[in-house]
Amino acid sequence: MIDSLLNDVSMDEIIYALYVYVKFSHGEQEIREGKGIVQAHAKKKFEKWQY
Repeated sequence: MIDSLLNDVSMDEIIYALYVYVKFSHGEQEIREGKGIVQAHAKKKFEKWQY
């Protein structure tokens, strides 16, 4: 994943890219384990966060 970044990225950008990678990997693992939620439920949760 780090090799796919541009050569002139900052340390903050590398840390953020690693953070996003880990979060997506964790989410994918939860989906494989059947812990995901259906899109309609996610949409309802998201609508609560909007003002």
